[in-house]
Amino acid sequence: MESLIWKYIDGECNSDEKAQVEHLLKTDLHFSEQFKQSSELNLQLQHFSTVEMSEGFRQKMENKMILELAAAYPAHQEIITIWWKIGLSLAGIGSIILALKYSEGASVIFNFIPEINARIITMGAWVAVGFVLLISLDNIIGKWSEISRTTGMMV
Repeated sequence: MESLIWKYIDGECNSDEKAQVEHLLKTDLHFSEQFKQSSELNLQLQHFSTVEMSEGFRQKMENKMILELAAAYPAHQEIITIWWKIGLSLAGIGSIILALKYSEGASVIFNFIPEINARIITMGAWVAVGFVLLISLDNIIGKWSEISRTTGMMV
């Protein structure tokens, strides 16, 4: 209800909200008391003058707040670096190729490499592209969440 009171005081209510406030002022004693206190506070706040700040001071304050936010919310540390992700991706592709070759009934020891056909190469390429896209998406989401956490704004 307090937000409705402030909307009314600031003149931001639509006609339904205005009617609701006026009705509550007539019928609800608690609401009327809250409205009276908020109105008095608004009058007191109007007596204060605003002070313009210089651009240099504003910039210093902004930089100080950014540094304090960065200290309060340390940067996201990667558990697995990009090189580990690439290495694991390559190992995954190799495992898929080996599994496909083994499922065709060939010997798995050392003779599977010469008989790789176009289907296996295409599948490996798509898997590699998928891993690269997932790694890129993971990095982008990590950066977005870091920016959101640091600034408090949704990106």
